Amino acid sequence: MANIQKKRILFIAEGVSRAHPTRLSVLANELDPEIYDLHFATTLEFASSLDLKDGITFHSFRSLSNAEFNRRLFETTFPKTSQEWESDIKEDEALLAKVTPDLIVSDFRLSIYTSAKKRRIPVLNLIQFHWYRGFERPNVVPYIKPVALFGRKISEFVSAWVTPFFYWRQKQSVNALERKNNEELSSSLVDFYCRGTHLLFPELPEVYEPLPVLNDGTFIGPIIWKKDHETLPKNWGDLPTDRRFAYVTMGSTGDEAKLELIIKHLIELGFNILLSAKEQDYCLKFPDRVWQAPFIPADLALQKSVVHVCNGGTSSTYHALMHGVLVLGIPMNADQCFHMDRLKRMKYAEMIFFDQVNEKNFSEKMQSLLNSQEIRENTLKAQNSIQQTQRNKAFEKVVKRFLSEQRG
Repeated sequence: MANIQKKRILFIAEGVSRAHPTRLSVLANELDPEIYDLHFATTLEFASSLDLKDGITFHSFRSLSNAEFNRRLFETTFPKTSQEWESDIKEDEALLAKVTPDLIVSDFRLSIYTSAKKRRIPVLNLIQFHWYRGFERPNVVPYIKPVALFGRKISEFVSAWVTPFFYWRQKQSVNALERKNNEELSSSLVDFYCRGTHLLFPELPEVYEPLPVLNDGTFIGPIIWKKDHETLPKNWGDLPTDRRFAYVTMGSTGDEAKLELIIKHLIELGFNILLSAKEQDYCLKFPDRVWQAPFIPADLALQKSVVHVCNGGTSSTYHALMHGVLVLGIPMNADQCFHMDRLKRMKYAEMIFFDQVNEKNFSEKMQSLLNSQEIRENTLKAQNSIQQTQRNKAFEKVVKRFLSEQRG
């Protein structure tokens, strides 16, 4: 097929955490470069993690650092300043002029819709379902500055009044950016996050039952990113086969401050630890009980584990459920808290807020997780459902539909 006949698709992912570019790279790799002219844009920081197919053209742009992004979330401010937003739009417009895509698939690149709208390019917006307009979000307080200053009890007590103010303040920032670009103002922060021609939900729909009526979005199933060629722990070859393991990682957005407490109590519960962590060498503190590397491929670790302790992000939790592994999430930011709250409510996992991790609470949550027959049964149901969604190719069906509509 001649290249000029191919429909051109641009995948663009914000680089504030590893999750956005890596999960979008999975979707890009699902498409055939012989059929589509594929382009992928994100920051250089995560380029080596993507394993893009031959035939996918890579583009880079600047982004906030992970540390700065987390700081702004902690401060409850909007992720981008006005100057950064304008810079993003300029970079987006230069990229669109260079690539001239027929379709854009975006993961948290908030500025791309503004640039795409000017060129009338449809945007498929990958977003967690808890941000959907039709979903009633619970009153969950993430680990933000008021929690650190006043404690969770006081923060949760006043959250019914304070949380709407934080959302309102961020909406004001959003509206200021939209006014500057002569756009229609978003009615809410959620409305802003849901901008796009069509929404893609990387979720299991049964986690959100009963579902509201959808006319602007599609469940495409959890996105499982795998990377197997990382450096394994030095003593990986000596991994015993007669012990039970827990896989522990706080991911690129998690805080490793609680790791020693977590490891200690998991060992007391009879677990050995497969640990992805950078800050300290826990093999020295817990010899013959911890196998550690800066990044252990999740597939390899989960195949050997019965429980996964993580930051509660969708990438980690759904990956564990796909392997039939029990999940204890320790969320910090809003996305992680909303997701883990839903998994806990629907009896797919157990959770504990980051600021609530202490010896007593962690032990109680682990015992609750290990002793829950309902969570075990739902974990196996989720495992079957995720494996089924991997075969459905829902994402490519949406792509074909939108490209077909363009031809029409």
